[in-house]
Amino acid sequence: GIKRYTMNSKGEPDLETQLDDLKIATMSNMVEDVDLPMGDSIAKCKFLYLTTRQAGKLTQDEMPKVREKLDLPPPDMVIRLMPSHFGKEWWDGFKNFKGRFPAKTTPELTDEDQEKVQHQMLLLAKEVILPFAIRTRALVIGSDGCSLTAAFLKVSAATQKRYGSDCPFRVLIFASAYFFTATVSDDKNATVRHFFAKSDPWKRKMEMGTIHGALSGKYGEDEAYWPRFDLVPGRYALIIFECLSDGSEGKSRISDQSPGNFINDFISSLWEVPAIAVQTYGTDHMKVMPTIAEHVSRGSSLLLIDSRERGFSTAKMEAKVKEELARKKQKREEPQDLQPTQSARDENEHEPT
Repeated sequence: GIKRYTMNSKGEPDLETQLDDLKIATMSNMVEDVDLPMGDSIAKCKFLYLTTRQAGKLTQDEMPKVREKLDLPPPDMVIRLMPSHFGKEWWDGFKNFKGRFPAKTTPELTDEDQEKVQHQMLLLAKEVILPFAIRTRALVIGSDGCSLTAAFLKVSAATQKRYGSDCPFRVLIFASAYFFTATVSDDKNATVRHFFAKSDPWKRKMEMGTIHGALSGKYGEDEAYWPRFDLVPGRYALIIFECLSDGSEGKSRISDQSPGNFINDFISSLWEVPAIAVQTYGTDHMKVMPTIAEHVSRGSSLLLIDSRERGFSTAKMEAKVKEELARKKQKREEPQDLQPTQSARDENEHEPT
């Protein structure tokens, strides 16, 4: 197999590794400017592609420098749009999974239900999250394939265009390269190709076939079932992780460990900033639960939203509870029948019928 980093004859890191370490230490030439077409205007984005090694080398102490290079000023509030998968954005990236695995169409049962939820999510982003982000000068953190992130980008586009560089809030998106590999290869009009064109390390991995091999190991040889995600147009900073690690027989495999550690360190570097997290839909195998648990353990606020309308409402539930309490109170206040003594029960037993 191909070794990503080698040592010289003295057992020291080779020149390529030393140069990579220098880039990480200084964040020099790592962040790219990307012009993203948005209708009649151009959105200015910052883009950082991180190899697995680079993501592992960047510690919590370096995160302020990362934010500076991504043009993310110190925020007064952090709004975490937790991964909200299994909505339209998710299934658009896994078009063939619904036919292959019908049970995976959750959480919404019908197309009509999904459209209704998508509309409600846009209203949530427009009427609640966006005004709050403006008022608090927030850093809004989202991810790929997330319906909440997509909704916020759509409703905030006009506001970002109006404010320009003076926009009171900033948006940061974390993403994984393997979700876009098939899209980059097949769709020349994809939004993500504007970022791909700026990343030499990403292009090298594609040319070597390293990512394709890892995708085959995770999703199978049939490329029809590979993820085909794209990015929502908008004004944001984007960090894409390589998500590759060494597997068996010298082959690379998909790994989300380094991105997870990096994101935890990034959030931890904003420990003193108030934060609220919002999540709906769900994630594969409930992978987001440890992140939610850590968020709550820090004393930060969390809003979990059920995407499916249930057969009950809070008002109905409160009315039912009150009714049950009143019934129990009435029962306690009713006079209790006197129990007959043992001698009386004996006499009754011997009475002729």
